[in-house]
Order: sequence, then structure tokens, then C-alpha cells
Amino acid sequence: MAVGALLLVIAHLNENSPPPDEERGSSHFPEPPSGPFRPFHPSADAVRTEIIKTVDQQLAAFRANDYAKAYGLASATFRRTFPLPSFEQLVKSRYPAIAQSKSAIFGGVFENGSAAIANVKLTSAVRSEAHYQYLMTHEESGWKVSGVVEFRRHHGGD
Repeated sequence: MAVGALLLVIAHLNENSPPPDEERGSSHFPEPPSGPFRPFHPSADAVRTEIIKTVDQQLAAFRANDYAKAYGLASATFRRTFPLPSFEQLVKSRYPAIAQSKSAIFGGVFENGSAAIANVKLTSAVRSEAHYQYLMTHEESGWKVSGVVEFRRHHGGD
């Protein structure tokens, strides 16, 4: 179900993306959109590094049981929706593999200047391996975590 929801998000974000190059000359197709509805592309190294740093800092804060620090790395929109106690409860109850992660391996990172998706494989005390897509928002202070979607589960021996 989470994969379906993510696909809907991606489809929505890309629904206004420009057509293939051979169709662009027509007056029927507008210029590529601006804002959060621009198409995603692989991140440049500097952007990828900044996004990974944010996710790593949040994971380190969870490992240190410093939920206030982890909360500070969440997007402003997320923080307006969830107060700190709700955030802590949400992470501990719904995302124990994130709350107790041991290591992270980063896969593809895709962005459009204002939003990003980072693919992350975690190992944790509660699960040998879990795959997440971190949904990121670019704010004035840098990249912030706006959500997380688990997209594939691996259990030891499965």
C-alpha cells in the first residue's frame, strides 16, 4: 500500500512534466513547470551530499534518543502538523527500524530543487534490513525531512 501511495505522489509531482523532446516545439505544450511540480532528476553531488547529511544527522539523533534534535531536522510543515511528543511516539511505534537503526546505505537521490526523494537501506536492532524513501523539502536553512515511506521489507531468512 505504501508503494502505491508513493507512486501516486510521484505521478502527481510529474503529471505536469514536459513531454518528450520531439513534442516540445508545439504550442500545445507549455514550458516545464516551476515550483514543486517540476520533474525529478538525479541529484548533483553537492545536493546529494547535503540530503544524505540531513538524513544521517536525524538517524544519529534517534540513536542518541535525542528526539528534539531529530525533530529539528523535520520540515516546517511537518513540525506544524506534529508536535514533538507526537513525533517521538510516531517514530517509536510506526518506525522502530528507524528509531533503532545501526547503519544506513544510500541509493539514488532524486530532486527538483524544492523536493527530493532519497532511497535508504537501514539495518537495525529490530530488523535486519529495511528500505525507505525519505521525502525531503528544501527550506531556507537547507534540506529537511518531510516524510518517510517504507517501500520494501527484508527479514533475515525470508
